[in-house]
Parts: sequence; structure tokens; C-alpha cells
Amino acid sequence: MVVRLAVSEDAPSVYAMCRLLHEENGLSPWSEDKVRGTIGGALAGKGAIIGVIGPRGAPVAMIHLRIASMWYSDDVQLEDRGTFVHPDHRHSTHAKDLLEFAKTAATELGVPLVIGILSTEKTEQKIRLYRRRLGKPAGAFFLWNGK
Repeated sequence: MVVRLAVSEDAPSVYAMCRLLHEENGLSPWSEDKVRGTIGGALAGKGAIIGVIGPRGAPVAMIHLRIASMWYSDDVQLEDRGTFVHPDHRHSTHAKDLLEFAKTAATELGVPLVIGILSTEKTEQKIRLYRRRLGKPAGAFFLWNGK
């Protein structure tokens, strides 16, 4: 598998990808402190992991996965917090590889994977990819009064 766990050397590229992801799909204003804290915690292995594709210090794709529980249960699942492939690398298998990484992580942890698409760009194409890789969806996202 071409996906590896992110290391501290990858932080600048991961932050840059988070910024690009926010520019494409952000629902509310960017918080530099929150992003740095969230990414820093994941890089330190505090309840989350980040899988990346690319050389150390210069990844070009990422998936941020958090270990969390639903509001009604103590059981945990792996939640996708953001999946991103740099625009210069979108004609690749990186998105498929990131999805396979997430599935493998959930399988190895023995927990469900909760992953979705919140996007206004190429949404139908993304849905087809996820359906092929993950099967039938278990719901949908809707956005009202947002951008």
C-alpha cells in the first residue's frame, strides 16, 4: 500500500492540504489554532491518525481518521475527518488508496468506518468512487443555509 502514517516532518504539507481542503469545502471560517491543534494531536497519535501519500516532508494526499464514539454509545468507530488529494495529483489512484487505507485501519482496529462526502465539486463522481469502494451508502449529508 502506498499510504503511510504521517510523521512530524509532514506537518507543513498536511497543513497546506488542510487549507486547500477548506478552500474547496469549508463550511465556516478557518481557525488556524484549531487546525494546528487537531493535526498536531493526530501526528502525536492522540485519538487520531493521518495517512499520507508521498515522500516524507512532501505528501500530496491525506486522510485524517479519528477514533470516536456516537453520542449514544461507548463503542468506538473510525471517523473520516477529511480526505484530500492535491489538485496536481487527482489523475492518480490516490483517492482509492486512501479509502483502502481507511478500510484496512478500521478492519485492523476491529471497528466500523464512518466516512462520507461533503463537497460541492464533482460530488456525483466522488459518490460513485465511494460506492465502488465501500458499497451502498448508509445515509446522506444535506446542507441548508450554507455555502
